[in-house]
Amino acid sequence: MIVCGGQGKDEEISEAQCMTEYLERKGIAKERIFREDTSVSTRENLANAKAILEREELGFHVTIVTDSFHQYRAHLIAKDCGLTNDAVSAKTAWYLAPSYWVREWMGILAFLLFG
Repeated sequence: MIVCGGQGKDEEISEAQCMTEYLERKGIAKERIFREDTSVSTRENLANAKAILEREELGFHVTIVTDSFHQYRAHLIAKDCGLTNDAVSAKTAWYLAPSYWVREWMGILAFLLFG
């Protein structure tokens, strides 16, 4: 497993560290988790994850776990990075969905226009 995500200015730990701790509490062995904690965007998440895949010789087929609203754009970016991918959608709090969907539509448009 590769967990990705940097640390925001108002966050005590990186997203990757948070996910690592969660997975370890759920019984995933520490040796099976690779942490990428420098990225600040989906493109950086996937590019940095690809570097780990190359280094560890793990192949280039991934399953992306992210919010359902984000799956399509994550798929497009992963494909652009040379990764084949499947998706597993995480749950999103219902009250966050409207703003996330609008943000994601803008992100998809930007990807299609600018790459």
